[in-house]
Amino acid sequence: MSSKKDKHLDSAQKFLIKGQVDRAIREYEQAVTLDPKDVRVRQKYAELLVRTNRKGEALREFEVIGKFYADNGFFLKAIAVYKQIQKIDPANSAHPSPLPPSMKSRDLSAMPWPNTRQSTRSTKRAGNSVKG
Repeated sequence: MSSKKDKHLDSAQKFLIKGQVDRAIREYEQAVTLDPKDVRVRQKYAELLVRTNRKGEALREFEVIGKFYADNGFFLKAIAVYKQIQKIDPANSAHPSPLPPSMKSRDLSAMPWPNTRQSTRSTKRAGNSVKG
């Protein structure tokens, strides 16, 4: 089963290189059918659907992906997927979010994410070297 999926993924990659997105989508669709739990393949499939303006199908796929991530505790990934859904269809905010209430109310833009460039500059100005 896995080797068939790999063959479909290889074919899809070849079609993408040639610019044949519709044929690549068909190959990804077959791969998703063979292994519906592989969310990375499903996500690439959904992204290709968006690229070809098949937004309804893409939204259904992204909802499955978001629910999978949320159900398995990958809340930041789930939030990222739900942001993609909002980006695709901003007018429809009725997409159900299976995130726990504590995660729904989080404003991730206000979180103190480290600014790597800024901290590197500060370190260099202070006379310390950065080794990476």
